[in-house]
Order: sequence, then C-alpha cells, then structure tokens
Amino acid sequence: MTTGEVSANTEDLGRFVARGETYVSALQRVLDLVIGVRSATVAAVGDFGPPALATRAFQELIDEATIGNGFVDTIRDTLVAFASDDGPVPSVDSGTVDWALDVAGLRVEDLDRGDDLGVSNGELNRVADRLEDLEVGALVQVVANLNDEQLDRLFHNAHSSGFWSNDWNDRERTDFYDTLSDLPLHLKQRLGAFSPYLEALASAERAVIGDPAAVRAVGRLSEMPGFRQHLDFGERSAVLWQAANYPEATPIDDLGRLSQHSWFQDFDAEDTARAAKMIAFLSQYETGDQEIIDNTLDLFLAPGAPYRFDWDQDGTAYGSAGGDAFHFNRVYLDADPSPVSDDRNTQHMVTHTVAHEVNHLVNGDRVAESFQYFMAEYRAYYVGHLAKYGTAPTRAEVEGRVTYLLTAESGAYRRIAAALTDPVEGPLIADYVEGIVGRPVTAEDVATELSAGVSDPDVLAPLPIAVDGASNILDNTSPGEER
Repeated sequence: MTTGEVSANTEDLGRFVARGETYVSALQRVLDLVIGVRSATVAAVGDFGPPALATRAFQELIDEATIGNGFVDTIRDTLVAFASDDGPVPSVDSGTVDWALDVAGLRVEDLDRGDDLGVSNGELNRVADRLEDLEVGALVQVVANLNDEQLDRLFHNAHSSGFWSNDWNDRERTDFYDTLSDLPLHLKQRLGAFSPYLEALASAERAVIGDPAAVRAVGRLSEMPGFRQHLDFGERSAVLWQAANYPEATPIDDLGRLSQHSWFQDFDAEDTARAAKMIAFLSQYETGDQEIIDNTLDLFLAPGAPYRFDWDQDGTAYGSAGGDAFHFNRVYLDADPSPVSDDRNTQHMVTHTVAHEVNHLVNGDRVAESFQYFMAEYRAYYVGHLAKYGTAPTRAEVEGRVTYLLTAESGAYRRIAAALTDPVEGPLIADYVEGIVGRPVTAEDVATELSAGVSDPDVLAPLPIAVDGASNILDNTSPGEER
C-alpha cells in the first residue's frame, strides 16, 4: 500500500482523523493490529504527520484488544482507548471497514457469489493464498468478518469435487487447514459449523483446556505423519472426536500411535471411527489390570508391533484371533463421534474380549482335543477377566465359562468336550477342574458337578498353569518377553 493509493481515499481517511494527531495515532495502532503492516500504515497516514509509534503502547493494545468482538468493535474500542477526553469518538461503520480491507488487499470478493456455492479453482486458490500470507492478527480479523454465506462457500469448495468447485487433494486441504490452525478457539468453533474437521478439532482443543500435557498431546497428534498424510479429513475428524471424548495425554498419544500403522490407515471411515473409539477408551480404562491393558495396546500400537486388528468377525461372537490379527465384531460398536457406550456387550468386547484373544496370540495357542487346549481357553478367559475387572476371578466367576468349555457341542470348544472322553486327557482336565468345583470330581461327572454349583464360591479360582512346557503368559507381554 503506497501513499498515492491512500491519497485517493483521503476523504474516507479523514473520518478517522477529525480529532487530529490523537486519532492518527489511534488509526496507526488499529491498522498495525488488524492488518499487520506497520510500515504501510505509517506511510498511509504520512500526509497527516504521523506520530512516533510507542512499542509499549502497541503491545498493550495487542494484549487488551478483544478480537472476538469483531473488526468494527475492535476499531471502536481502540479509538475510545486512545482518544482525548474532550471530544467525540469518530463513528466507524461497515463501509469504512470494507475500505480498510480493500486498501490492504484483504477483501475476499472471490467468495461473494450470491446463491451459487461454486467457486473456481483459481478463485479458491487466490483466497487460500491470500489467507496464508496474512500474519495471525490480520488472519483473525479477516476470518472473523466473513459472513455465513462466505464461510459456507469457502468450506464447501475446499472439500467438494464438483464440476464448478475446486478439486483440492488432501495435501492442499492440509495446507489450508494449517493456515487456520492458529485461529483462536472461539473462531474455530464458529468455523466448525461449516467444517466437520474444524468442529472436531475445536472440540478436542476445548476438551483439554486446563491440562497442559493433554494440550501438547493434541498438538502431537495433529502433526503425526500418519494422521496428516494417510487419513482423509473425515477420518481425521473421527480420530479427533475420540481425543475430545477422552481428553487425557495418554489416550490422545495412543491415537497418534494408532495413526502410524498402515493397517489402520486402510480402514474405511466407519471402521476408522470404531478403531479410534476402542483405542482411546481402553487407553484410559482404569478399572482393569493396567499391566495387561498396556501390554495389549503395545502389541497393536508400538513401532513394529506384531499384531493388528480389524472388524471382520461375523455372527454373534465378540471377536476371534488367528495368525497376527484380532477380529472385532463391528455390530457391538457404533461408528459415530460418541464415546464407547455403556452397553454390556460393547463393554465386554473392548475390555475382556480383546485381552482374551490377544492372550491366545502371544501364547501361540492351537485348537486340539487336549488338556493343553482346555488350559489355553481357561487362561485366556482368566486374563480377560483381569483386564475387565482388575481382580482375579473367583470360582463362581469362572464356573459358567468352564461348564461351557466342557459341554460345548459345536465350534472349537467341542474339542475340549471330546477330550474329556480321552483316557489320558480326560483325567488331567478333571483333576484341574476339581480346584474350581471345590470337591472331588472325575472326567465322567465333572460337568454334572459343575452344573450343581461350586463349593466356597468366593474362593479365588486356580491360576492357569503351563501344560507340557507350553507357553503360559498371563500379562500379555510380547512373545519372548515373558516375565
């Protein structure tokens, strides 16, 4: 902006300087605050003999201005603060505001299109470039003064691939949102009405207010390469909603770890939401055994982690495991921005089942007609109970599960029922289950005795044991790291 350009607007400028040098000084501070071009401002008011700009006074203005009141109110409040006591404060209307934006080159006329939402590639790119070039103070004021129609048009075209709309890729969208990342929270919340991503980001940032560690965790999450480079904005929003639902540093950092894994990046939007919800919930779940929970999470989230999970379990089962993967059943977890529900089935799947099935993986369990396979299933159930409740199960708490294992007529568990008839394996199973029943049993009557109820039901159930040298990891440490 040159003196010549401003001279053409001398009449308008005069509205600000009716009180002489005091108002020139005020105008100088206003333009420095709002537009961020100190040197251009000095030149603009040069014809009126600009006073020296006091650095301290300018900093106080920055600190005290209420940016959230909008452009016009900020100018009016600033003039009041700097005007002399013996004279009226010049009026400031929207026309003057428009003039100030025009001479600074900050008008966003490319977003003014009447009822038409469409904006061309060139027009939207010009707006994005112009916003990117602004210093934060100027950016805040320009964005604050966009009306709802302009914001609707801006974010519609930032994400639309329609014929008349800009077709940005996610890298370009990331650059655009990086420009907006320094906006104050109240502005992000307003923009969230037009951008689901900013709605989720603002929700996460609002949720962690007052917790510096969690605030830093949100910043780390937003900068994670997996989050920025491999998730689209719908998926990023899904992750941020869970940061908002579980606003502590540990679950938010675990969401960042999750975002780094290619198998997670390959999920569709709904399974992304489910995965983020499950991880954030389990990460902050304090009721269960923390060592088992932390080890279970690390087996999925640590760099080079050996296991992955998906949502491919069908039927009514909560989940299953095999190879290097655990399979959740998606019917028990909603794919929405809400926290994990209190539904009994949902709670069981995201606590007990995941630890149970991971225990099978770390121990390398295999289905067989044997006491060893019975112990594998009993051990996994025992670990799942610890993960869910944080305490070892009692006889009464394992009674139903053991009865089911010994009487199943279909599925893998029928192999355990068959093992009861084996002259070697059957007595081994009965001898162990005797410690659950609390009285002598045989392979022939163990199921009947269980159905009759256990003795001393509040006595702790026996610990799982290693059978024939097989693995017996109880804390879900990675294979080879058993303690």
